Amino acid sequence: MFAQIFFLTSTFTLILHLRLAKHWPELITSWCKMDKIMNATYGYPATLDRRLKVFTLLFMGLAITRAVVELFAVRFPDRPIPSHATVINTYEKFKRVGCLHKCHSCMHPEGWKPKISEKREEIETAVLGIFLFLL
Repeated sequence: MFAQIFFLTSTFTLILHLRLAKHWPELITSWCKMDKIMNATYGYPATLDRRLKVFTLLFMGLAITRAVVELFAVRFPDRPIPSHATVINTYEKFKRVGCLHKCHSCMHPEGWKPKISEKREEIETAVLGIFLFLL
């Protein structure tokens, strides 16, 4: 039943995209005319560019974090899935300290050595590796 629904919706979406492609020149011409009229009448919002960039970064960051968590769950099925905060904190820690293990040669800029358990180090290293792989 799910396969039939999937193929039906996929076919319907394909038909809609083909219709859009067929009428694309008229659509984009009309869009450009309307854009010129709206810009001349109202102007663009002052912070539109910044808002679009912030929302894009936010959603891309959440998407990458979700992908990291899913890949972690596939690679380590016997371990609990890390939260979004764990992924972000691990990445930030790596940027700040330069490593995730507790060695004496890796000093934090303020002078303290990172102290984490072996298991936590392994989890953080795996999360960071998957995160960097997706970038």
